[in-house]
Amino acid sequence: MKEKKLNLPEKLGYGGHHVASNLIVYFVNAYILFYFTDVYGIPPGIAGMILALGVIWDGINDPLIAHFADNRRFKSGESTRPFMLYTCLPLAIASVLLFTPFNLPPVIKIIYCIVIYIIFDTAVTFYRLQDLLCLCLRHLISETG
Repeated sequence: MKEKKLNLPEKLGYGGHHVASNLIVYFVNAYILFYFTDVYGIPPGIAGMILALGVIWDGINDPLIAHFADNRRFKSGESTRPFMLYTCLPLAIASVLLFTPFNLPPVIKIIYCIVIYIIFDTAVTFYRLQDLLCLCLRHLISETG
């Protein structure tokens, strides 16, 4: 079987995807705790618990989403790239909502932050499936020679 080489536009497209996803994730990781506490007015302990719930959810949803993606084939025959395309808009909306202050009662504000943070994390997982697959395959290829 002949190996298909990526041309320059494809390399730039995948590279742009990788840069964009890292910018979003690192921006959120750097500023979300500050935003929750200093801007949105959530007590620091509760804001930390919201982030801890996000990490726990990430540990649960990563294998579930990977299993779902492994067993899903799109009409085009692809398995992971369509997830990247279909989650661009939900990821953008969740990113904006994560940093949009609403005038809500304190308990509703905390529930809102939990829900939006979990939606954001799920969208990031779907969006980065292509990256994770490449990392896993590179590891497997280097092990087998």
